[in-house]
Amino acid sequence: MKQIGKQFFEFSPFHVDTTERLLFRGGECVPLPVKVFDTLLVLLQSNGRILTKDELMEKVWPHKVVEENNLAQSISALRKVLGEGLPGGQRCIETIRGRGYRFTARVEEVEEIVTRLPVRSVAVLPFRPLGAVTEDFVSLSLGVANALIIRLSKLGQITVRPITNSVIRYLDQDQDLNVIGRRLNVSFLIEGTIETFHEKIRVTARLIRARDGESLWAVKFDGECDDIFTLEDFISDRIMDELARRLGGNRRETRMKRETQDMEAYSFYLKGRYFWSKRTEDGLKTSVEYFRRAVDKDPDYALAYTGLAASFVLLGFYGGLPPDEAFPESRAAALRALAIDDGLAEAYGCLAYTHLNYDVDWPGAEREFKRAIEADPNCAMAHQWYSDYLSAVGRFGEARKEIGLAQEHNPVSLMINANLGLPYYWSRRYDQAIEIFQRALEMDENFPSTHLYLGFAYTQKGRFENAISECQNAVSLSKGSPVMLAALGCAFAAFGQTQKARQVLDQLQALSTKRYVPLYDQALVYASLGQKGQALRLLQQAVEKRSGRIIFLRVDPYWESLSSDARFTNLLQKLRLGPAD
Repeated sequence: MKQIGKQFFEFSPFHVDTTERLLFRGGECVPLPVKVFDTLLVLLQSNGRILTKDELMEKVWPHKVVEENNLAQSISALRKVLGEGLPGGQRCIETIRGRGYRFTARVEEVEEIVTRLPVRSVAVLPFRPLGAVTEDFVSLSLGVANALIIRLSKLGQITVRPITNSVIRYLDQDQDLNVIGRRLNVSFLIEGTIETFHEKIRVTARLIRARDGESLWAVKFDGECDDIFTLEDFISDRIMDELARRLGGNRRETRMKRETQDMEAYSFYLKGRYFWSKRTEDGLKTSVEYFRRAVDKDPDYALAYTGLAASFVLLGFYGGLPPDEAFPESRAAALRALAIDDGLAEAYGCLAYTHLNYDVDWPGAEREFKRAIEADPNCAMAHQWYSDYLSAVGRFGEARKEIGLAQEHNPVSLMINANLGLPYYWSRRYDQAIEIFQRALEMDENFPSTHLYLGFAYTQKGRFENAISECQNAVSLSKGSPVMLAALGCAFAAFGQTQKARQVLDQLQALSTKRYVPLYDQALVYASLGQKGQALRLLQQAVEKRSGRIIFLRVDPYWESLSSDARFTNLLQKLRLGPAD
């Protein structure tokens, strides 16, 4: 949608940045789906004037034929968001019966938003290379950033964004620091560069004011390449002193407790985290190799065991390995990590996800999720996975809250931003889910899972050509993942292209002779083709073998055609789930 006028609007207590397409309540960024933001913008630009429904729909969905219900949903979503910030919950948007809508709050167009961000908030970006990004460089970059995050979090009254894994893609890109600062909703950024030459290393670090990108302070360090710990201590000490001086935090002794004293084990761990963060099957399998090398070097390295547990969880859930191979490995690694350090939220989260997906122990899973969040309320992964649990049992409101907390703690995670739409998808609110998935796609159009989720939602909406296109993108970007391929088969079947759907089944069968292919996904294609008997036969095996995503059997819309079949009800009972509402 074309934007006109000045870049910023204010209507107390809200601020709108039209360039970055961000809504702020006070200093807090309020996420809005794409078309909901567009609707707000049109209303603001026409402040006080009645806009007909046809006029609004043409401006928000130009040159497209959409249902009037889409506009009504956008207006409803806006009223909910805006009403939460106004005295008495008064409305900014007036309905003019038989005509349209009018924005009634007093709106000002301003040259600049006077941000009300938390004054004591900082985000650490991975340090960028002066040269090519190599695996050795990654360990240096993430090591410095990770040390800063851990130590800065110990400064009193300063909020630190723990986002290292999520912003790895910035390593080899030019960074618009002003945009990043707004997206992360912080006052300050720490960024820098690393250069290696011969056996030497040079690190520069800068403290940046996020609202205007101004460099407030810089430091340079020259040292030896094989002394990462000394480098991290020096840089973090200097920045700690500077932040304490500027922000008034309580500077106290914050010398880090080292989880390992073995620099080689530490380097292996950081490389494992780098590959884990890619969330691809190859990346996860490579991360397992590095985490194993880390614990081989240091058998008491709790964080490396936690990384190992997290890798196996995802491999088991997404079909990279058979569940009976992946989840026992995850459990063993998580228990070993907790035996060394019982305060690791991520380890509790891995244990919870194993209880959920492999043991089908719903009370045990919820107990461990709560322990994870208690251990670290800022652990985005724990909130994200707990949201999956809540969706699976049909507690969608709570699921939306938990994934929202995950996004708040890790606002630039591609997976979390994509997953924001899942509670809406599972609860059949497809239009809202699609808008959230589309917004997530704007962050990175090459992230396979976002295309997959859009394909699912478009299929359920009957937008089959869109569904096929998105699933084809997911297959291509994931290099032929069976999960993505099965989704494409479902889209073909729903569109009536049965021959192509059967060709997908043939591909899945051929793949299953070479690697693990989740039974759940094969059953989905048969169900989409209307072959209930074959779908139920495979689904029975999927339940017995704990095939990935089986926990969503109760809420997955693909199974609605089987919901009245007694055999399907028996499967829900085996999973200790009641029938879908």
